Amino acid sequence: MQNPVLIIATSVAEGSIVACDLKTGAALKSFKGNGSPQNGLCTLGHDYIAAAQTSKHALNFWTWNREQILQRSYVSEAILALTASPDGKYLAGGSSSGTLYLWEVASGRLLRTWAAHYKAATALLFVGGASLLLSGGEDTSVFTWLLPDLLDPSLDPASPAFARPAPLHAWFDHTLPVTALAAGAGEAAAVVASASLDRTVKLRRMADGMLLRSVALPAAVHALALDAGERYLYAAGNDGAVYEVPLLGDPAVSTSGSASNGATNGTAAAAQGNGADGGAYRTLLGHTRPVTSLALASLGPSSSSGGGGGAGGPRGYTSDVLVSGSQDGSVRVWDLGSRQPIQIISAPGKAAVSSILVVPYPWQTLQTGSRSLTGTASEAAAGPSTSSSSGGGKAGPQRLQPLAPLSKFAGTAGSLKRWEGAPVIVTGSETFTGLTSCGGPAGAGGRHGHLLRAGAQLGLPAGFAATGQQLLLTGDGGSWSSGAAATEGAWEAALRGDSFPLLG
Repeated sequence: MQNPVLIIATSVAEGSIVACDLKTGAALKSFKGNGSPQNGLCTLGHDYIAAAQTSKHALNFWTWNREQILQRSYVSEAILALTASPDGKYLAGGSSSGTLYLWEVASGRLLRTWAAHYKAATALLFVGGASLLLSGGEDTSVFTWLLPDLLDPSLDPASPAFARPAPLHAWFDHTLPVTALAAGAGEAAAVVASASLDRTVKLRRMADGMLLRSVALPAAVHALALDAGERYLYAAGNDGAVYEVPLLGDPAVSTSGSASNGATNGTAAAAQGNGADGGAYRTLLGHTRPVTSLALASLGPSSSSGGGGGAGGPRGYTSDVLVSGSQDGSVRVWDLGSRQPIQIISAPGKAAVSSILVVPYPWQTLQTGSRSLTGTASEAAAGPSTSSSSGGGKAGPQRLQPLAPLSKFAGTAGSLKRWEGAPVIVTGSETFTGLTSCGGPAGAGGRHGHLLRAGAQLGLPAGFAATGQQLLLTGDGGSWSSGAAATEGAWEAALRGDSFPLLG
């Protein structure tokens, strides 16, 4: 089993993004042509890396098997924050004017653009299964947007019934610009955290928007990480420290405000203290300049903290390492049992780190080529055969998730005709729903009928997408066949290869 991959990005113009082995720190891949801002880096599903560019009004895309930019899409203004839905179908961007943009990745269509903040939008986050979008800005506000509302056709500015999107929740309790957002597991039941330059972190309940807790810290906060169990909150400080705040009460944290360990050698130390709100926290020391990004990850059962113990007590059900990136040009991997760094990785050219991501080793994408990240075909061939959003299984090379050039303006059809929907990869490895069918009574022409939409779940045969030729499938009563005329009550779908547009 391969270790997770750490992605490091810097804000240097025409710099690079580096992918490293999280456990060993070995460089695996370098992607050229990047200069992204803080919160301006994300992944699209399993197949692509996307980054906003500080020096130009553009978004750059890379795939794992290619170091050069795969696609560059120009936008109407500078994008400062970027996030993608977990399945990679939607991409959201926040601009310097406070306008938010929502694209459909497969078609490139700009689905919605709306003025969400009256100052720059600095943080974006999809929550849970992408039904909720959080946004924070320099105007100190945090909003929650329902994705179904954003996709409502009546919100089209060209529609006579046009109305601006209304947020589900609106919070205005920060006093300085919002810098980071984080959320726990779930959607409506999730706990949402927002950080600000006002040195506070606000925790709220998504269901009703209630403020659960306000944590005051000694320094402005630039990034947040919240473990899946919602037991610990990690905040990246402007003073170079990382603050660990127990959310459920931790007896191992002293409330006396005295430090148990000081920074003795300038490399790492753990300290304890009290916030201005009376809450206790631990401090991870080691960075010499502001910390800009955080990520939680697991190195598997071999990690020293995986079985519990250490200063934090049993932690087997939480992530066992914390990764922090800083403007000092380093990335530190902290063991959460001992709260000491187990790996220190230098950013490209020791430039200031703007963003980091931790992702699973991308087996699915690497199966599209003959080389792995480390350059050996045998390693890619030995990887697990789990499926991804682009397909999976043991059938061999996979098709990449559809990626079209992003539209610069709303209302354009992107790379498709106006009546076409976004391309979808169908491999037969998953149950598929919502095929547009053309069937009905067999008449003189044999196949003439009105358009219908199949509502039942259809299990497609696993090998149908491998031919690359046009394939006509007809079904009657749940059975599948290919060939001649459709019988009465049957439905049929013409598929070309394994990527096709769904009619609306």
